[in-house]
Amino acid sequence: MARCGVGRILRAHPGKTTAEVHDYVDEHVGVLAAMWRKRSRSYTQLGFTIAAGGG
Repeated sequence: MARCGVGRILRAHPGKTTAEVHDYVDEHVGVLAAMWRKRSRSYTQLGFTIAAGGG
């Protein structure tokens, strides 16, 4: 899912110069953290940098 969604975000469009993806994770829930690790690898492969959020 992440790869398809990001692919649409990256699609060229007149006037678009940047693409930004916001993805949220609950690291205290094991299954959600595991799913995040898989998504984060895909983001890295697509050339995105991952910034640690705070909140």
